[in-house]
Amino acid sequence: MESEEPLEPVSADTSYVEDGPPDHADAEALLTSQPLFEPGRRQPVPVQYADQTEPLPAAQPETQPEATPMLVPPQVSMRGAILMGDQWKALVVGPDGIEQWLDAGAQLGDWTIETIDANGMQLRGGEQVLTVQLYP
Repeated sequence: MESEEPLEPVSADTSYVEDGPPDHADAEALLTSQPLFEPGRRQPVPVQYADQTEPLPAAQPETQPEATPMLVPPQVSMRGAILMGDQWKALVVGPDGIEQWLDAGAQLGDWTIETIDANGMQLRGGEQVLTVQLYP
């Protein structure tokens, strides 16, 4: 880049005010031709970019991972738990009011009973986990 000579400061005795109404075209030319805030400021030089022979690749839309659909929790309650040997069983009441003893691994609609203990049971439906307490 070539070094340009610094601009000479304007002397205090130079007057830009003329008699009569101001000519706005001259004022604009004056403002754009001289530095405003810094004495060594020059007009901007346009930047020359290298020619691009290959077009830029098209922008790819961002893809969001598919959301796992939310499962509706089963309408069940737990009325009791019993330990038979080393395996817990849960007394489960469904939405129809029918009671049944179920082991871990049993299906309740789209949900699976994962664990059972003296306090409740844990159900899994896809990525969702639901705890059903014996004494809510």
